Amino acid sequence: MWLLIANPSSRSGLNAARIERVRQLLDEVGLSHRLVVTVPGRQNMEQLIAELRSGAYRGVVAMGGDGTFGEVASALVRSGTGLPMGLIATGTGNNQARSFGIPPDELERNVEILAGGHTTPVDGVWVEGADAQGQPCGEGWFFDSMGFGFSAEILQLRNEDRAWAESIPLVRDLYRDQWVYAGATLRALLGSWVEEGRFDLTVHCPQGTYVLSGLHDMVLKNTRYYASVWVFDRTASPEDGEIELIPIYGQDEWAAAAVVNLDGLPMPEEIYPITEVIRGSSFHLSFAPWGGPVPSQLDGDEWFAAGGGGISTLHVRVRKHALRLIVPAPVLA
Repeated sequence: MWLLIANPSSRSGLNAARIERVRQLLDEVGLSHRLVVTVPGRQNMEQLIAELRSGAYRGVVAMGGDGTFGEVASALVRSGTGLPMGLIATGTGNNQARSFGIPPDELERNVEILAGGHTTPVDGVWVEGADAQGQPCGEGWFFDSMGFGFSAEILQLRNEDRAWAESIPLVRDLYRDQWVYAGATLRALLGSWVEEGRFDLTVHCPQGTYVLSGLHDMVLKNTRYYASVWVFDRTASPEDGEIELIPIYGQDEWAAAAVVNLDGLPMPEEIYPITEVIRGSSFHLSFAPWGGPVPSQLDGDEWFAAGGGGISTLHVRVRKHALRLIVPAPVLA
């Protein structure tokens, strides 16, 4: 039997009908399963871990977007069972799915991939934060990305917009998915995120020490895609035991990076400033905000802010091949 973990609120509630369709498809290919619904804020993490440790399952399937992937993958790694993990991609960004060649919103194809059973190793990233007094201030796993600054601010605004839109039936039907991201981005760009949102960052890693001043944003990336269409480092691999730290110094650099790294758009890179990429298997980060707290996100979920009584330092460690993910089988020439 397989454990199917699904998020019916994904895609502004549209995932509920898809869940029933996926269950039908799983039955048709002979994959018996039990459904567990995710709870907002990862509040049923211990339940998921206990389920995985019960010995009743051959594997686990995450159905939803990057947030659901992160939640299920975290529970799986914490369980220590080593079970394979499958993915039914029905979220908004679907960075994980796109990074591994799993087509979003193609339920039949996703189930076909599951039935094939071909797996690939995937790294996990463990983070531990501490405040200015050295006291623990947040810990957890991520498998796609973690960020501090402007992109995390957009995430918070998106969540506010989505909550507002869900309360109004007509708006709920029109204002969802990428429209919510677009609206949140516009709000952030038109807001006061100029100087007070900046921060300095000192990075210690096996390659050396970097002092980065006046950052607008910072992204730690484990997989290929970011925000569903950007590829900041085309040589990056989710199974090489390293992640990429990408510093962003301003909104203009975000725009340039977005154009240069937009997948499928062959833009000459030499005419745009290319974002610096720092690779490493571990990092020790020290934050110094210019103004108020700097928001953060962990695999698409709001996380502990840097500064303002929150995180002062962050330890980051890659666990190579933390997961076995079911992916499309390679095409043999």
